Parts: sequence; C-alpha cells; structure tokens
Amino acid sequence: MSSILCLDIGNTRIKAGIFSRQQSPQPKESLLHTTIFEASEAHNALRQLVSHYAPQAAIYADVTQNKILPDYIYRELQLPTLALDHNTPLPFTNCYETPHTFGAKTAWQP
Repeated sequence: MSSILCLDIGNTRIKAGIFSRQQSPQPKESLLHTTIFEASEAHNALRQLVSHYAPQAAIYADVTQNKILPDYIYRELQLPTLALDHNTPLPFTNCYETPHTFGAKTAWQP
C-alpha cells in the first residue's frame, strides 16, 4: 500500500489528508487521516504525519506566496513534492469559472 500527503495551504490554516492506494485485488483509494492545523504549527504537524503514515510523496495547493513550507516538505521531510495549480493534469474536468485561480498562486521549484 502506498500513501500520499495532500495539503491545502491557506493564509492561517492548513488542511492535510493522507490518502492510500491499494493495488490488489482491485485498485482502491482510501482516506486514512485528515487534520487542520495553524500555519505556525506546520513543521511539527507535518513531521508527525510523515512519521506516522510514511507517505511516498506530497501534493499541495497554496494560496500564499510563501515557499517555505513546500521547501520544508521536499528538503527536510524528503518527499517528492508537486504543486497543484490550473496546469496540473488531472483525471477530471476543472469546472471553476476562473480555472487560473485554482491551487497555487506561484509555482515552487526544488
């Protein structure tokens, strides 16, 4: 079973979810855990989530222009990290009236 850390990074709060994927006998995704924490608690909260669930990667949407948290996830927690924005290929249609407002305001590069 593999898992991924998914983050919705807001100005003051961060919503996190851990999703798992089982490959057999049928592929199946499951939500293992969700939590909300203050941005000021992010490093400690993320360290605990990664320690407990051992995700293989992270994906995030970020309304801030602060790149500290994605950098922390990539460098300190050593997770491959993907910024979610309106250009990210998804297996569904984005029906936002303004798709460019979906996800990250700025792209993050390691």
